[in-house]
This record gives sequence, C-alpha cells and structure tokens, in this order.
Amino acid sequence: MLSRTALSVEEEMMPLYSDIREMESIRLIYQHNASVWDSWAKHIKRGGKVVGTLANSPIELLRAAETFSVIYKRREDLNRTIIRGKHDLTKWIYHFSMGECVCREINGSAGSPILGACPGYDLVITDFHPKTPEWNSLLKIIGKEWKFKHLEIKQGLTKQEREQQIYKKLQNLKEKLEKLTAKEITEKKIRKSIEQTNDITRIFERIDKLIKKEPHPIKSFDIYNLKVITTDYIGGITEELLGACHLLADELEERVKNGIGYEGKKILLAGGFRNEFLHAIDNNGGIVTAAWPYQRFTSHRDTIENTKEDPIRSLAKWYSKQSGLGTTKENTEDFKNLIEHYDIEAVIYNKQCPFGTKAVYNDHKEIKSNIDIPFLTIEATEEHPEKPIAEFLRKI
Repeated sequence: MLSRTALSVEEEMMPLYSDIREMESIRLIYQHNASVWDSWAKHIKRGGKVVGTLANSPIELLRAAETFSVIYKRREDLNRTIIRGKHDLTKWIYHFSMGECVCREINGSAGSPILGACPGYDLVITDFHPKTPEWNSLLKIIGKEWKFKHLEIKQGLTKQEREQQIYKKLQNLKEKLEKLTAKEITEKKIRKSIEQTNDITRIFERIDKLIKKEPHPIKSFDIYNLKVITTDYIGGITEELLGACHLLADELEERVKNGIGYEGKKILLAGGFRNEFLHAIDNNGGIVTAAWPYQRFTSHRDTIENTKEDPIRSLAKWYSKQSGLGTTKENTEDFKNLIEHYDIEAVIYNKQCPFGTKAVYNDHKEIKSNIDIPFLTIEATEEHPEKPIAEFLRKI
C-alpha cells in the first residue's frame, strides 16, 4: 500500500510529483512515514510517552529518553481547531501546514490519517529558534491543552552565548524527560542517539552529491520530503529508515550512472514550504536541491562531536551552529554558503515560516541584498504563488 502521507494527489497525477513508482527506496521511506500512526498507537499502548516537536527540536535527547517524537503539526484536531476558529487562514494556514495535514475535501491533500488522529502528547517542545510574537500568541490559543516546554533563545546572541543558553535548556529538558518517563537518561544513551543522527548526516552527504548532478536524478517533491522524513521528528530514526536511505543513495547513483533524471536550474527554497511551489518549479525548468533554514542533514554541516566530552555540551555546540540561530550577518553568510555548496542557480524565498522563525522574516532584506543570482520573493499573502514562480523560472 502506498503512503497516504507521501502523495496526496490523485493516482493519475502521481508521476508529476514523485519517483515513487520507479524507486524502491522512495516507496519504503514514504511507507515508513505513513506507518508513524500505527507506531505511535503501539508506543502508547506499551505505556510509552509521546513528545510533540518542531523542525529542529533536540531529538537526540528524546530518543535517549525512549519517547516517541512526532511533529505536533500532524494533528487533525489541531487543524480543525484552527479552521473552526477566527484566525486569518490566508496568514496562518501554512504555519500549521493545513495543506499537508487536513483531508482532501478541505485543502486537496491528506497528510494525517483519514480515519482520525492519534491521542495527544505528554509534552510539547519547541526548538531554539527565536520566534515571532504572533507565533507565540497563536500557540497560547491553539496549544492551551498541552504542556509546553519552550526552548527558544534570544535573538542576536554570539555563538558562545548561544551555546551556553542551549546547554542550559538541554540540561533542563533532560531533567524534565527523566521526570516524565521515570527513567535515567545516561550519557551512554545520549551518545548512542547522537551516533544515530550522525549516521543520517553521513548518508545524506552521499545523497547530496548525487542530487546536484545533471540531469538531477530525483524530483523536487522527493528531495524536499525525504529530507523532512529523515529529520526524524516523525517517529524517530530506525534501522529500517536508515537502510532505506542507503538504498536511496545506491539507486540515485545508478540513475546518475545511466543518465536518468530531470533537467533544470538548481533552486534553493527558503522560508515556508507549499506543495504548489514544488509543482510550479518542476513544471517550469527548476529542481529544488536545497532548503533554508530547516535543512538539518546536509553535507555542508558537521556531524555532532561524539567524544569523551559531556554529550550534552556536544549537542549544544552543534545546535548553536544551526541555520537561522545566528545574527543577521551570520544567517546571511550561512545562506551564501548553502548557495555555493549546492551550486544554486536561483532562489525562491517565501516570506512565511511554518514555525514562526524570526530569521525568515527579519533577515530577508539583508540576504537578498547579498545574493547575486536570480532571486524571487513570495509574500505570505500571495494566493497563487505558482504564477510568479512560473514566470520567474521562464525568464531565467
């Protein structure tokens, strides 16, 4: 059975979005993603605890605590609450990815189970990115039923200050998880979890080199979504998922060897992600090969140090270097490095962040002024973004 989450379009439309029919690894990874609901329910039945997360939440500690982590946007009841509310949906719809999570009758896709959502969370954590005031205000309304642990640090801190702030928050989260699960989170468990993250980082170093090839061996929809799925805030990294990633690299290598793929300009997609972006990009001579700021696993990032040093200190150092956490100058430099690393030929920047990250809104002007390749800005209020995207790509 193909994943409901993987492809929310009609059967005859499927080839426009994905290589799921041609590549076994893609089918396996999307099926793994779809099985999250069954795994979630079984985990709860065994008495396990569930933690809702954001895109860059410190999942290494969650794995070490043996909790089940799942991005908390993937709740049908959450989306229905927003729909019933008085929120301006044109502004907030992509903050909670309704296009991904709600049934087809509402917005043409089905990212959560048709038959209903799993039970709630024992804890919801954010990530370290400074958030917009509106985002935090919305969370207070939508998330009032949950126990929240906010992990945001202040904006504009130096790298050393960021590391220290994150270290304190990780220590506090560790204590909270130990109390939640009634189990000790040992250094050994944290080191094992760190190595699982490093395993994914390493295999994506190989994958990243392959997706840059001409012709590109995989479609934008798959590139973007496979990165998200293996970021492991949807059920966690498993041996099954890791094996599928290695198979993906093998299949991509074979396609590159045989010249199988798609022609197009290499695009960096920044800010909020919307399905119609990818469709418009693929149909007009582009391929999304990189994203900002949520590209957690990429070959231009380091692995997490896993030495005799305090593993929480190692995590703090690694997270302090993540995209969007630095000053405007640092974030701009990170953006430029990403463009250089992926040989990016054009940028499509959506001034809307699905996680309320300030950097997406505040650093747009500085980033744009420092980029010397074609650059398209999509405003959050744009109702039909596929139109300016198509025109932009045809021009270049």
